[in-house]
Parts: sequence; structure tokens; C-alpha cells
Amino acid sequence: MGVNLYPLKFAGSCTFYLTLLAFNCLAQKEVPINIVLKNVTVRDFKAPYTTLPVLVEKDESRYPALEINEQTTFKKDRRTSLPLANLKQGMRVVVTIDYLQESNKAIAKEIMLDNGYYTTTTLEGIFEDISGERAYVDGQTVTLVKDKKIKGQEGWKGKEFSKFSDMQLGSSLRLRGKRDLDGVINVESGTVTPVLMADDDRMLRKGMSLVMKVNLDEIKIGNKKSIPIISARSLQAYITTIGDKLIPNYLKKLPLDHPDRVDFRFYIANDELVNAAALPDGVVLINTGLLKAVKNEAQLSAVIGHEVAHVLYKHHTAKMRNSNDWKGVPAAAGIVAGSLAGADAGAAALMLSEAVSKMSMNSFSRKKESQADRIGLYYMVNAGYDPREAAAFWLGRIQEAQEKIDEKQMKNAGQALALSLTGNDSSLEDDEDDKEDEVSAPVSNYDATHPKLKDRFVNLNFLLATTYSSVDYSKLKTGEEDYKAFMDELTGKKKAPAAPGGSTDARKKPKGKTPLKQKSGATKPAATKPGTKK
Repeated sequence: MGVNLYPLKFAGSCTFYLTLLAFNCLAQKEVPINIVLKNVTVRDFKAPYTTLPVLVEKDESRYPALEINEQTTFKKDRRTSLPLANLKQGMRVVVTIDYLQESNKAIAKEIMLDNGYYTTTTLEGIFEDISGERAYVDGQTVTLVKDKKIKGQEGWKGKEFSKFSDMQLGSSLRLRGKRDLDGVINVESGTVTPVLMADDDRMLRKGMSLVMKVNLDEIKIGNKKSIPIISARSLQAYITTIGDKLIPNYLKKLPLDHPDRVDFRFYIANDELVNAAALPDGVVLINTGLLKAVKNEAQLSAVIGHEVAHVLYKHHTAKMRNSNDWKGVPAAAGIVAGSLAGADAGAAALMLSEAVSKMSMNSFSRKKESQADRIGLYYMVNAGYDPREAAAFWLGRIQEAQEKIDEKQMKNAGQALALSLTGNDSSLEDDEDDKEDEVSAPVSNYDATHPKLKDRFVNLNFLLATTYSSVDYSKLKTGEEDYKAFMDELTGKKKAPAAPGGSTDARKKPKGKTPLKQKSGATKPAATKPGTKK
């Protein structure tokens, strides 16, 4: 602050001075606030590497993107630095930033991989496929460390395997190893167990066949549940062709009458709810509401692959073993075996119908939902689809749900302010309060048992940064044009092509290049496999 004196002369010999206080309004510099952001997921990172879009678990609206400059460092740990270009979509990191509050800018100073990112991990799942020395288990890429062995269990007890190529596709593996920078898990120990159709699986699938009837325009489950379906031949063919491409090769090669084969069938349910469902006998239902929510064929393949995984990983059977509904059907085994007759068979069939009807539409545990997401991602890549679209679908759901929450919160805040200004101190009443599940639940839980939307997005991005970190995305497709044509027909705008690849029959395979034969006897699509270098 300065003081200025200005002389003022009046008549006579007197001179007065006017004192003015002058304030120097100099621009103040912003003082950076040092903040450590945890649980940060990289959304994208491309040349010229000046902006890092991220998803932050908290305060995401404040830090949608971080600025990168010459002083920004990227580290695997405290002692190991990495080039910034090694940052990939989906990586989980901890970021130290300088936050400039006035200009609302966040400048990244240090980016470090999350402590648990590349460390010892365990996994359990089906041995889906093999390419060279790399195997694909539980939707992840694995290799066996030299001189390490996998021990056989149950029917293979006493056997040891030093190579994945000596093991049987479709078997169950439990593995332990360490993930490297390429996202591949280097296995140091594990077990392998044969997978056969168990009595529980057979009973559940046979039970479904007894109580479920598919008609031209509906699927009936027992006497209480009816699901309207869209039966237009070309629309059905399109959905079926996508679904067929997602079925793993180890299952496709089984004869039609093989006891371990699953006959998948795909239907469009005329329901505006954004949802899909799988039944234990291989029926997959995709709601029209979900078809309107996805943007392309790749996103749809992620959803269908998720449902296929539920069936192949026998999530229904695991759920059945703990189901009070199923325990309430003492004669279920007798119905399936055909040992009951007359009134006893009729009463037991009714109980079976009600139990299966309830179970078929309920959700699975969050752990199994996450596994189905992971396996579905592998299936879509194996079928030639871009896995980044799966993450894009869930990001869109997050943004849509958040907009609904923000709108409701602003509405409530506005009503509260209006009541306050008018002197009305009565409690705020909102007719929508009882509909919390429709608004807030999609962000917290997709439903009561599904993982949080953000968790699903983060988990898928983790796989993009590891299992699929070196996939050549230029060889994978999104199928936007074909999907638009399909949706134009579904919504009545115009007639769509019969099916991807030119098939007009819902059970025919799409045309294209002849798959390459592998030593295992399974067929391979032309698409790049997870973990394949560009």
C-alpha cells in the first residue's frame, strides 16, 4: 500500500494537501497445494503426453485430468523409474500433485504404480486356450516358470505337468505367481483338476428343460414367469452369430451329444430394463433396453460374453447349493431321474418350477460377477472385438448414473433453499425418495449383488493395462456400422442385414477366413490373442 500527497491551492497564501491512499492491486501468485491422490486409474494416455485423464476414487470432478510437464516422473517403485510413455490405460497409480486452487489445475509431480499392482497373485479358473508358452486362465495370461510344475488333483492325482501344452483344455487350474510389466503372470506353483458335468449341474440343467418352454413370442418358466421375446429372423440371427463367436473353442469341438457340451441359445427379451441374463442350460436373454444402451457390436459382445461365462463357470450350480428354494424341493432329483410318477411327480414338478423360476433371474455374488466380467473380456478379444469398448460401456453407465444423482441432489438442494427463503421450515418431501435404487444404486451397486459400477470400470481397465497391454488394437473391431443397421431394424427405422458375416440362419457360422488349427485340436480366430506383441 502506498501514500500519495496531492497539493490543492486556494485563494490567498494557504496551500492544503489532500492525502490519498493508493492500493497496489498486484496479482498474487498461487501457492501450490501438495496433495497425494490414491486409488487413481489411468483412463487414457497418448502422445504428446501432456495430459493424463484419470478416474480418482474421491474428488473425481476436481481432478478429471492431470497436467504433465518435464518435471513429472513415473516410477514402478521408489528405486525404479520408467518412461512416461509406459503409462497405459487401466493402470492403478498413486499420484503426487501440485494443485492450483484458483485456476483449478492439477500438475502431476510423481506417478507411482500402486503397491499391489505388480506383485504375487493367485488365480483360479478354466484353462481356456494356449498360444506357444502362454496359456489363458481365468481371463488372464500366464506362463510357467522354468523347472516349476503343476500338480494333478482328483482324477489326475499323482501326475505332474511341466508345460501347459501337456494339459487338457477346459480343465480347472489354481495358480500362484508374479505379474510382470507386460501383465503376464509367471506361475511358480499350482494344481490342475479335470472338469466333468457333476450331478448338481445335470440336475439343474435338466430341471430347466422341464420347466422352461420357448414359444414363438415368449419364454415361459413354470406357470408364473413369462418373458416376451422378439422373434424376427434377421434380428435373431444377428444376436446368435455374435454369441456363437464368443463360445470358447474347447467347448465348440465337443460333439452335439457330448454330456459336457452346453447348447447356447440367444434371445432378445422385449424389456426396456438395461439388463441381460443367463440360464444354466445355456439360454441367454438380452433385453431391448440393454441393446439401446450399448453403442456398438463390441460392447454387446462384452455383455453376452459375461453371460456365457456365468454358464461355463457353473455359477448357477454354486448358487443352487446354497439356495433355500432348491433345498425346498426334496423330489427334484427324482423328477430329473424320472423315478416319480402321477400326483407325486406333478407336485414335485410344480415346486421345481417355482424354485428354478426364482433362481434363474437372481444375481450372483460380486466375486462371481467380477469373474464373469473378466472372462467375458477374454471371450470378446478372442472373437476379434476391441476390449476397450467394454470399459467404455461401463464408463458411460457411470456418467449416466452420476448425472441422475447430480440432478436429484440439485433438485433437493433447490427445494430446500426455496423452503428456507419462504420461511417454511417443514421437512423436505420428495416423491422420488423411495426410488433410491433407480438413481443412487447404479453408482453404488448395479444391483444388490453386482460390483459397483466404478469397480467394474476399474477392474476392466486393470486388465487392459496387464493382460491386454500389448494387444494390437488395430486388428480388432467395434462393429459400429453393423450394429447401427441392426438397431435400425429393431427400432423400425429400416431393414438390417441378416447377421454379421452374411449368415441368414441363426445357427450358421459367419463367413470369413478359415481358423488356424492348433496342436490342441481347437480352432483359433484370426484375432490377436491377449498378450501378443504388436
